[in-house]
Amino acid sequence: MQSNTATPRLPGYVIGPVSGVTKYYAVTTTPFAGVYTEWSTVSVLFKRFPDLGFEKFSTYSAARDAVEGARVTNDLIDLVSGMNLTDTPSPPPYTTPPSAPNSPPTQAPRSQPPSSPPAPSVPGAGSGAVYDVEFGGWTSVDDDGDKWGWEADAQTWSDIDRAEAVEAATRASAPVANLAPVIRPVRSARPPRGGWPIYAVLRGRQTGLFFSSTDCDQQVKGFPNGVGFGFRTIAEAEDWLAINGYTV
Repeated sequence: MQSNTATPRLPGYVIGPVSGVTKYYAVTTTPFAGVYTEWSTVSVLFKRFPDLGFEKFSTYSAARDAVEGARVTNDLIDLVSGMNLTDTPSPPPYTTPPSAPNSPPTQAPRSQPPSSPPAPSVPGAGSGAVYDVEFGGWTSVDDDGDKWGWEADAQTWSDIDRAEAVEAATRASAPVANLAPVIRPVRSARPPRGGWPIYAVLRGRQTGLFFSSTDCDQQVKGFPNGVGFGFRTIAEAEDWLAINGYTV
């Protein structure tokens, strides 16, 4: 029987036949392995991960068998690759030679922070665009004092102050009792160019994992006490959801 414990809960992921559906997509690449009915999900995965293996079937059982067959093959490959099939002894472990007497200790060169992507054109005259680490992209302040943020996925500027004001007003009028405090993710680096590849929504119209900031914003903005953040990997997103009491 197919298990869904290791597969992220993405749109269109199914664990059984669906009435009226005649197209089932078998994704054979972990951690996304499973059967899907939504081509939009599979196409986004393929664009993000070009090595993704998938195949279309007309029945759920055929798609499930393809997924299970690929899983067994991968398990055998992992098993064989871990075996020592030769009698050649392993080389001795490398040891660092001792430093010469009175020689200064060797210091590793300091890594430089990654350079920010080139700033897009700023709306209005403004005060110029700056790279805001907390926002995760370029921000600018126009002549009226409103703060704007560059949405890389949509290739457009959005009014941050207006969005935050609407969200604050919505939250102020919504009940906030019994809501546990949210543990914010720890940022060790700036987001990659083009934005975060994975977004996690803890509180929103829909919760779980999303592939773009636009989809994340649709769930969070205007939703009472909505919370969502971007991450570099699915594992990081799932870990953050887990420490806040939500399991994908």
